[in-house]
Amino acid sequence: MSLKTKRYVVTVILGLFLLIQASCQAEIVHEAITMLSFVPILFTVWLGGAGVFLTTSCLAALLDTAFVMV
Repeated sequence: MSLKTKRYVVTVILGLFLLIQASCQAEIVHEAITMLSFVPILFTVWLGGAGVFLTTSCLAALLDTAFVMV
C-alpha cells in the first residue's frame, strides 16, 4: 500500500471511532435526561396537581427516549 492509501485508511478509522464515541456520549446524556424528566413530580408535594406533573414528565421522557439508540 502506498503512503497516501495508508493515511486514508487511518483517517477513515479515526473518523469512525470519533463517530461511535460521540454516539455513545449522546446516548448516555439522553438516558440521564430521561431519568431527570421525572424530577418535577417532587413538586406535587408543594404545588399539588399530580396529574399534570405526571403527564408532562411522562411525555417529556417519551419524547427524549426517541433519541436514545438501543
